[in-house]
Amino acid sequence: MAACYCRSSTKTLPIILSIIIAFSCVNFRSSEASGLSTYWGQNNSEGSLQELCETGYFKYVNIGFLNQFGCDRTPVLNLDGHCDPSSGACTSLSTEILACQSLGIKVQLSLGGPLGNYGLCSADDALELTFYLLRTYLAPDSTGPLGAPLDGIDLAIENTNSALYWDDLVRDLATIVGFPKKVYLSAAPSCLYPDPILGKAIDTGHVDNVWVKFYDNPQCDCDGGISCVLASWFKWSCSLPKRSQLFFGLAPHSQCPLDQILPVIRLSPNYGGIMLSGGINDYSDIPRIHTAACGYQTLRREGSLMSMVD
Repeated sequence: MAACYCRSSTKTLPIILSIIIAFSCVNFRSSEASGLSTYWGQNNSEGSLQELCETGYFKYVNIGFLNQFGCDRTPVLNLDGHCDPSSGACTSLSTEILACQSLGIKVQLSLGGPLGNYGLCSADDALELTFYLLRTYLAPDSTGPLGAPLDGIDLAIENTNSALYWDDLVRDLATIVGFPKKVYLSAAPSCLYPDPILGKAIDTGHVDNVWVKFYDNPQCDCDGGISCVLASWFKWSCSLPKRSQLFFGLAPHSQCPLDQILPVIRLSPNYGGIMLSGGINDYSDIPRIHTAACGYQTLRREGSLMSMVD
């Protein structure tokens, strides 16, 4: 498929926005429930998990990654330079996880990531992984490599071309009989709709949050122009199952002109907020990003998403 290099001039942008809104399927609302989500665990220069949570601006934190599993592989958790799960050192994170949860933040385990050796070979394989995740990371009495039970599972499936059985995994996690608590589920597809790997899993209707990555894909990210971004956003917004919330995913130092994008996408009824891809080692701009995500503040572009003013 050809890349969507459809940059917009200042004159044509209002017309494009009007067309997108007029023909989208959204019912407009305020974004009172919006917030931030992020990833933690792959950058040894980022702050601690508890420091991240205590900023008070995040609703969801994904610990990643479980980047080896499936097809008879022994599951392996990789937290880069933070700690070594195989030695039991990561159980010290239990107090930080519990501190985050006491603040109302959902802490999830993220599966996949850009590196690793993972995939699913059958529906039975998906069910076996489900039981492993429930027993090791999610059950109220589980301790596992992290020393405390988590709230849910995130699918950040990047290092495989197989779309098979992720929908089975999602259904199994969401509908397992007799499990004593809700398992929150999220997914991080690329901005191109439909996502070739996670599309079927998202379409099950069991995924609570979808953080669409509007980066590393010129067919629909900001390098292709604002109209490409908005066209992709509204495709996702109009196509998501009713229970799912949609987050706008940004990489560090993104060049997206959020002052033009956020006022439009916040009108979507399933708008959930902004997902930051992780590796945060400076929290000084997080309050501004949070208020922008929630619609309380205007932004001006001065080279990165961190350039925000009242």
